[in-house]
Amino acid sequence: APTGTELVTNGDFSATGSELAVALTSFTPYTSGTSTVTYDGSIAELNIDALDSLAVIYTPTKILIGGKSYKIVVSMKGSAALTASIAANTNELQRAVIAEPVLTTEYQTFTYYFTQTALTFDYNFAIKRKNGGGAASETIFIESVSVKELGADWTAVGTDSGSISFVE
Repeated sequence: APTGTELVTNGDFSATGSELAVALTSFTPYTSGTSTVTYDGSIAELNIDALDSLAVIYTPTKILIGGKSYKIVVSMKGSAALTASIAANTNELQRAVIAEPVLTTEYQTFTYYFTQTALTFDYNFAIKRKNGGGAASETIFIESVSVKELGADWTAVGTDSGSISFVE
């Protein structure tokens, strides 16, 4: 079934130019404590400090529109087994959890379907570590991100991001 156009600019982190330009055109970083967000040329890295402080990347625009449904595909891994969080945010502030993938040290591709049910709000798409998810002193490596709006020929089955699926 068709999906809409890609909503994430440079979702594979392959844009040319300086690290700062890439980070700012794809996602906006936010950190607390001594956590950092870095870019090594093809991979975004969320480096979480020993206190499990926040490291987030989020889209600079609000691409999750109230009442719309999305297919989200993310490829990522951890420096150790840990839990990440994919979320609908207002900038760095989490508003709704889309998924909490358990990462291994090998890249995995995670696919989720999400309906932005807060009809009067639009949100940024974000990836971060799950608070208390075993990420202290670890790194989340993000290889690619895709967020596409589902077409009108998709029908939601289920009521929330944990149980929702879509059929044609």
